Amino acid sequence: MIAIKKMDLPSYKEADGEREFRVEVDILSRLDHPDLVSLIGYCTDGKNRFLVYEFMKNGNLNPFELLIIGMGEPKMDWPSRLKVALAAARGLECLHSGSAVRIPNS
Repeated sequence: MIAIKKMDLPSYKEADGEREFRVEVDILSRLDHPDLVSLIGYCTDGKNRFLVYEFMKNGNLNPFELLIIGMGEPKMDWPSRLKVALAAARGLECLHSGSAVRIPNS
């Protein structure tokens, strides 16, 4: 199973968008970290760009509401939230400073 992210190149910046897409593919394809989803490949079709990632069976974190605003009950306990936050921080650290391939801070 895989996950596919579809990206559109904006027509007014087609050359810049293509360059950024190629750089992203190059960087992501060289990263290997347990807290980052792996890029398997990519595909181009006209102005469409597709990134192919490994499939994460548990999906994204949005349904777990890591940050509770309002009066609702949290769907994830604090030890689990801490575990997720630490894994995300390790992944971001790898992207920005912890690997030979670095993604600039924006």
